[in-house]
Amino acid sequence: AENDGTNRLRSLLQELREQGISEIGVASMDSIAAVEESVRQLGIADYVTFMAGYDSGFGVKPGGGMVREFCAQRGVSSEHVAVVGDNASDLLMARDAEAALRIGVLSGTGTSSDLRPPLAHAVLDSIA
Repeated sequence: AENDGTNRLRSLLQELREQGISEIGVASMDSIAAVEESVRQLGIADYVTFMAGYDSGFGVKPGGGMVREFCAQRGVSSEHVAVVGDNASDLLMARDAEAALRIGVLSGTGTSSDLRPPLAHAVLDSIA
């Protein structure tokens, strides 16, 4: 179903693409099938170049395997990767993979106390 949040997400991804950020990954503790279905339902498949779930074979959060695999598959160094996450496991994954930037977002399961620096370099209310 279309909603303002979904439209804002697509607009954000389009804006990132226009600014030269063309490699977007989704790393989840859901199954890869669930990740693929969510990406399809959100209408963002054209923007997502990597997807991983707990059953993708890259390890699980808070380990950094999903980010490291994103880097390997997309030919990107972790020093050029930003990870946006809504809980501490996401940001711990980013730290473990040595991602350059860890951004907490409060529109999910995490709280400002969960995501505060130094775990996150920045905390946003929402990605929309």
